[in-house]
Amino acid sequence: MCAMAPLLIATTGLQAVGSIMQGNAAAEAGKAQQAAYQQSAEYERMAAGYEATKVAERNRRAASAALTQVAGSGVSLTGSPTDVLADNAIQSQMDIDAIRFGSTIKQNNLLTQGDLAKMQGDQKQQAGYIGAATNVASGLTALYTPRSSIKMGGSAFA
Repeated sequence: MCAMAPLLIATTGLQAVGSIMQGNAAAEAGKAQQAAYQQSAEYERMAAGYEATKVAERNRRAASAALTQVAGSGVSLTGSPTDVLADNAIQSQMDIDAIRFGSTIKQNNLLTQGDLAKMQGDQKQQAGYIGAATNVASGLTALYTPRSSIKMGGSAFA
């Protein structure tokens, strides 16, 4: 072994540890991003629930006002007025369903982005481990090559 061996061993070790730390940090960042996306999806769900409730309440008030107006006018609730009220109720439900459906799509997109962020972090962590193993193998190879052990007039096998 040459005099540079301790330095080569230390450098190899630091490179390996650095690769592992970098991979672990990427994995933690991926987990944090996933948590942030999950929180955003939850906020989206809550916002959609609030918006759907607002639409339902607004449409309920409009239906009540229309019913009161029809009843106050002396017109029978059979036939055309009933059909209009029924159509308004159907449209109200369709509006609420559209809000919920749109929100579900946004939530799924956010959760998918979070899953991808975590997966990328996990892959970078694995790459860090592979990088560490590569650094150790390179360091050992450099340390024990016949050229590094040959001294002027010496033998590679001595």
